[in-house]
Amino acid sequence: MYFKTRPPFISTMRLQTLIALPCILLAFMACDKSKDELPGTQPGFIPKLSKIAYYEGASLIRITTIQYDTQGRLIKMELTNWRDETYHYGQDIIIREASFLNSEDTEFIDTLQLNNDGLVIFDPRDGSNYEYTSEGYRQRQFASFGDYSSTISNGNTTLTTNRDWVSQNIISTNEYTFLPDKLNTIGSENVGITFYGKQDKNLLYEDTFTYLYGGRHDQTIHHYSYEFDDKNRVKKKMRSDGIYWLYTYAN
Repeated sequence: MYFKTRPPFISTMRLQTLIALPCILLAFMACDKSKDELPGTQPGFIPKLSKIAYYEGASLIRITTIQYDTQGRLIKMELTNWRDETYHYGQDIIIREASFLNSEDTEFIDTLQLNNDGLVIFDPRDGSNYEYTSEGYRQRQFASFGDYSSTISNGNTTLTTNRDWVSQNIISTNEYTFLPDKLNTIGSENVGITFYGKQDKNLLYEDTFTYLYGGRHDQTIHHYSYEFDDKNRVKKKMRSDGIYWLYTYAN
């Protein structure tokens, strides 16, 4: 569940993180509440993840551990053999610090600028600007690497379109379909990241990436399946190309 032929200077995983964010992490609510609603998921309660393990086939690639403050906000994220990130919250800013492990990358500290609703409107790490719907869903992200606009339907992002920053020609699209009876317990809010807008309500079933730049029409399609714990929370997410994720909860 984490973000694949893009402009050559953007990696597949980074692009997914940028527009789905992430695709680092999606999904969610049941139509028959008596059967499918999660215990403890009344308004105001969000299941929180403490660990995510990412596999490619039989190979464990990375473990991410997450720590929260007493308000349930993300304060530290550790990605094994890559980097640690810590977050400090102000009234209209968030200060993010990152240190890299076993890497030539240098440490950095940057300041996320927030609007009156506490949502990021500018991220200096990649120069992204953000816009949101009145309901708090991210509907646009734009910077020099692209202009991404999203269509939201029934609480889910069903389409993201990437346009060239200058010409506004379409570079690529991502289309998403969801499982309408399955509540998302592995999205950004489930790791304490509420400041980039609301996560998709339901679990992702299929994503279709179409690359259109230069007259091309290349497509990549992935399907997703899930295993659940005794509280109907996702414990394993599997993608059709053999990648999968394991989830551990803090509450």
